Amino acid sequence: MAIAFENTVSAYTGSGTSVTVAHAAGASGRKAILVILSTLATPTAVTVDGVAATAVRATLFTVIAGSIYYFDSPPSGSVNYVATQAATDEIEIGVLIYSGMATGGADSSADNIVVDTTLTVTTTVVASGCWLTGLSISSGSLPAAGTGTTVRTGATDTRIVGADSNATVGTGSQSLQFTTTPASAIRGVIASFTTGATVDTAKNLSLLGVGT
Repeated sequence: MAIAFENTVSAYTGSGTSVTVAHAAGASGRKAILVILSTLATPTAVTVDGVAATAVRATLFTVIAGSIYYFDSPPSGSVNYVATQAATDEIEIGVLIYSGMATGGADSSADNIVVDTTLTVTTTVVASGCWLTGLSISSGSLPAAGTGTTVRTGATDTRIVGADSNATVGTGSQSLQFTTTPASAIRGVIASFTTGATVDTAKNLSLLGVGT
């Protein structure tokens, strides 16, 4: 099964300890990739419908952190996606929904920061059939897509964008690229996820007679 981007949503809190956004995955058997900006530290918790999401890579870039989490088989209907932090400050979340991504953790991940107009974040992809997903946070303008990158989330009142490769990438060194103006601190965190069936846990338990 080929990977495909399905839908997205994002939310921003200018000063608080949490950010919440309601979103519907739209169908069963999907994978949610959550990209988060937090202040002074990485998130203290990230949940989907009250259930903990799994961290892929969470990097503190001095005072701003960029983190990628995933959640297999999010509910198809509208539920809350929530990120919390210790500080009362800026916190943002983006939710990207994909079909065709395998259950479980990332194939690879990486991060980078530069003070420039262009940031390239490179990871070493191991498995075939992967897409790259990730985020960028800028101290200048909202990051835009560079070579081989499609931006999915982001709004005028935010500093973080969620993005992906919008296509299968090869194995070995693969990158997402972001741009900003003027030259400023621009940060990025990316991960590769391989193709495969995402297990619909709730449906499988029902078929086994669990919880009925």
